[in-house]
Amino acid sequence: MKYRWYYIEVFRDAKERFEKQKTAGAEIPQQSLLEGAFEYLDQRHSLGEEEQYDQDQTWRHRMESGCGDSDLCTDLYWVLTFCSMMSDLGVYLDGMVQGNAEGFKRGLNKVMEPFDGRLSYGEQAAYRLDVICYVVMTMNDHMDCSEEACQRIADILGKLWSALDQQIEDNGKIARISRYVENNQECLRDSTMLTERVLAQDNGPEEGEEPEMPVKAIDEPEADDLDEAEEDHDAKPDDQDSRRGDRAVMDTQSRGKSHGFGKKIAGIGIALVVIGLAAIGIKSIAGSLVAGIGGTSFELASDETAALSGLEHLTGGTLSVSSQLTGKSGTVYGAAFLNDGDTSTPWEEGVEGDGIGEQITYEPESGTKLQVIRIYPGNGRSDKAFQENNRPKAITLEIDGKKQALNFDDAGHFYTFSSKKPVTAKQVKLIIDSVYPGSKWQDTCISEVEFYGTR
Repeated sequence: MKYRWYYIEVFRDAKERFEKQKTAGAEIPQQSLLEGAFEYLDQRHSLGEEEQYDQDQTWRHRMESGCGDSDLCTDLYWVLTFCSMMSDLGVYLDGMVQGNAEGFKRGLNKVMEPFDGRLSYGEQAAYRLDVICYVVMTMNDHMDCSEEACQRIADILGKLWSALDQQIEDNGKIARISRYVENNQECLRDSTMLTERVLAQDNGPEEGEEPEMPVKAIDEPEADDLDEAEEDHDAKPDDQDSRRGDRAVMDTQSRGKSHGFGKKIAGIGIALVVIGLAAIGIKSIAGSLVAGIGGTSFELASDETAALSGLEHLTGGTLSVSSQLTGKSGTVYGAAFLNDGDTSTPWEEGVEGDGIGEQITYEPESGTKLQVIRIYPGNGRSDKAFQENNRPKAITLEIDGKKQALNFDDAGHFYTFSSKKPVTAKQVKLIIDSVYPGSKWQDTCISEVEFYGTR
């Protein structure tokens, strides 16, 4: 039996329903939009990570703004949401390796935030299981974090697993969830075997000795293997609760291997996994996951004055935006408003919806070393304007292709993010990931962005 991923089963089921409706000649709401989304997800695995992330955000926005009440659209929206959130989770895991336990915890919460309260309790549990599987497989495939960092990750995951076990137990009568958990029992056995091997190892290799992987990686399934899995599966092909894996949408298979957990994980199962994870290390997560920025990260500065000391306000280079709003009076709320020193004149993205995926791009002058980024989220014209418009809740900072997350409270003021070491940058992007919704308008605003460093 092959490992199962719930989000792939959702995708496969939606595709089967769509094809049946087309064959029957039924009228399908938003048919062209759905065809485009299915086409993208079918070939997603062939794209690079950066293009996957950008396209995930683009298609999420299209599905959210154009779907209406279509069940097919809704299912694809959650599949795309999960895909894009996995890139974010990689950033938080990398931060955890560097000792940012709170950032990792916030990251897990952020990954699940879009799902909580908007899906049934059982479906939330299933997607949470996918998240945990992704974290576990990543930890199994990447080595060398500190003992303290690994222990803190294990503690956090242990609590998540306990909560998940209760969720699945409470929803045991939901056929879709029950079958999904049953399909992952082999993953549970593999995970238990893995932790036993880890526990049987010595405390670590001698100095200069290469560390040994705790378990041989499971080979990525070939297309023929997936076909065999379909034949072995006893669920009916047209049963909506029988959602099967499909390699087309699945880039996770190329990133690592799944470890699923259901009701039987209680007791000895959780104990073994949590103890085992404390002994497993993580390499710097690059390639399959998004690495930290140049081996460092930008953290919220506790002392803004000290963070800016000795640095120059970088006003050279070019600043651009992916979209901009033009007001009824003809005012263009564009990139020029981002560095004019006036928080009452914000940049406002100009696309339909919340502006998820819209971005600011800064290309500094050659030789510039960046060390501080100051951001004023929201419309700083007044408290009323701040509340009426969207303001960023989370932004991805991307420097020359390397990403990390920046999080904001729902408060209008400057947030100063500082790096311990200067970063040489050719291109800096700030990408809107999530927002606090405005009470009146859906435009997402950022009043100021300032860069500090040396030349």
